[in-house]
Amino acid sequence: MKKFYSFLVAVSCVAISLFVACSSDDEGGSGNPPADYDNQPTVISGQIKVDESSIDYEGCKVTTVTDEADVVNGRFEVESYNNDKAKTFMLCNGDEVYMMNRSVVAKDGNIELNAESTTIAFITLHPALAPVSGNDDYNTLVQTIKNCSSYQVVYEEIEKAIKEKKNIYDTSNEPLMLAYSNLMEELFSDTPELDDEDFDDSLEDIIDGSDDETRAVYENSKVYPLYADIDRNVLTLKTVGLVPSYYGTITRGDGHVENISVESRDDYGVLDLIKKENRTNYGPAFKYTFSINGDYNFFLSRTNMAAQADFYLKIVNNILAALGLELENDVAQEISSMVVQELVELGAGIDAELSTFEPMAWVEIAFKAVVEKVKNGSFFGKNVSEKISNFAGRLLKGMDYYGKIKGSANAAMRLTYMLTSPKEISFCLCSYEKEVSTCTTADLKIIDGNDQTGYSEQKLLLPLKVQVLTYGDDGNGVSPTSYHRVKFEVVSGDGKLDDEYVSADHNGLASTYWTLGKSGEQKVKATVVDIITDKEISEPVYFDATFDSADITIRLDWNKHSGNTDIDLHVVDPYGERIAFYHMRSASGGYLDRDDVVGPGPEHIRWSNAPAGTYKIYVHYYPNGAEDRSVTSYKVSVTANGTKYRPVTGSIAYDQMVSVGQFTIGTSETRSINIVPDNDPDLIDTSLLPAKK
Repeated sequence: MKKFYSFLVAVSCVAISLFVACSSDDEGGSGNPPADYDNQPTVISGQIKVDESSIDYEGCKVTTVTDEADVVNGRFEVESYNNDKAKTFMLCNGDEVYMMNRSVVAKDGNIELNAESTTIAFITLHPALAPVSGNDDYNTLVQTIKNCSSYQVVYEEIEKAIKEKKNIYDTSNEPLMLAYSNLMEELFSDTPELDDEDFDDSLEDIIDGSDDETRAVYENSKVYPLYADIDRNVLTLKTVGLVPSYYGTITRGDGHVENISVESRDDYGVLDLIKKENRTNYGPAFKYTFSINGDYNFFLSRTNMAAQADFYLKIVNNILAALGLELENDVAQEISSMVVQELVELGAGIDAELSTFEPMAWVEIAFKAVVEKVKNGSFFGKNVSEKISNFAGRLLKGMDYYGKIKGSANAAMRLTYMLTSPKEISFCLCSYEKEVSTCTTADLKIIDGNDQTGYSEQKLLLPLKVQVLTYGDDGNGVSPTSYHRVKFEVVSGDGKLDDEYVSADHNGLASTYWTLGKSGEQKVKATVVDIITDKEISEPVYFDATFDSADITIRLDWNKHSGNTDIDLHVVDPYGERIAFYHMRSASGGYLDRDDVVGPGPEHIRWSNAPAGTYKIYVHYYPNGAEDRSVTSYKVSVTANGTKYRPVTGSIAYDQMVSVGQFTIGTSETRSINIVPDNDPDLIDTSLLPAKK
């Protein structure tokens, strides 16, 4: 699978770049970026274009970061700064947002607010996409979005909302939320394996599946968070993709200490999250020559003073750009120094356990902090600062909406905003006679997941879990390092692993999930690998699994980046008996193996000797009490008579029950199967389902 392990934010890349300015295509405004900029207020003319002439915009205003204007006979004139930053224009009535446009417009420019400009702005304002900057990159982003099969549905739902004069950020509009979720899954999920496998019949109008991984994840034995390569006695380090800069020291065995910096890319690079081709973009190369024999201890951090200064400066610059504003670097530094303290006091500083934060919550904290400093400072003057604050409030309302879109969009947020990037990187290398090797060895022991029983081409319920014990060259134990990974490898049975290279946690534990192959002996090997030298430093351990038999297996997975979401699988058998969490066995022999209440599955319903007849499949987003109206993605797979059928994917809203489809087992000796949509879904009142303990 193509993977891109991308991290942004911190030191020389984007950081919190929320709603960063993007230039528009010809539908949204200007086409090519204008050259006449002076960073002064300028008047932009525009018109509202809606097919429904009966829509009344009396009382509505078109707002920008610096101004608001009435709409008169479908036209308006509104002030905006004249610079090369993309501007957001909103047609509003209070907090209600009806239409939008995002454009780079020069002095005396013209724009149009219509269904397409609103759709493009609505999609690209998601903080995972907003850092794309520059006309060429933005046009690439827009074209990629328009090429998605899900784009047209989002456009149609936006068009409906406009014609009915509804707030496009209304979270009760489930059809739009579901369409938007499907689009984000299509943008950020990568499932080339579906094209590489042979499937039998599939549901009509199927979306091409959704795997647990995102295109933003890229990891192999030589990459993440820094590319490392050794040529005799020369070490090369580079940041990968959107990884932030790291600063630190190299301490030689003789006590000599040298400073080290591995800097990130200058560009935003967010397009790496969605581009189809497998590419890895690096930051500037740092080269180090091992000059004497002995040990070399490397220590790098993204939380030291140098890293934090650059990190927060990037936050300020990008949020200002998001608002269409520019400041001199020294002024931006002044704001960033104020923002640092506020974020730290809120427990959201760069050295906090950010992986535990909901990504949108962290973005909101940073955005509010920057806007508050701009509002209370003298950078733009009191009147303008008040308008900036009011406009920012509307953008924050949009962030609340985007926060409801879980799944792969959530994963992209964590990657884009560095919420999972390691705080520190440390490793030790030994140089003797201009040959470099690792200074450590490791032991590995199995903790869990061995000798499981599973089904052909199905994921085992328990992860393969090992513990790493690492030793220095003096024989004493040392803490696990981010540059020692556990390498899991299928050595027999042609199965698949969720992750092949896994870092150990602070307890030395590492794990991955195993999907069994189709037949034969099933075996996985695990070893500890030093990432810098790409050498195995432990003896291997082995996991075995055996097959159980099933006539039919129906499997449900949902996106592992959705947080604690409870999605349930329901199947109605040929006799009308429903198998679900509250009724896990049927008289026909069907069996639900477990009720996963936190995600991401899998849940399986199986028959060892399935009766002939029709089986109906449903998925339900069980209400967990939060009632946040969030949506996430799911995948349902069917294996029957030894045949694996193409998975069915989609998005599901809070407390929604979805009819996935149905299939019929024939009575002939071949017991053929034909999967079709369930045209007469037997949906039930979800309020009648029993409560879970």
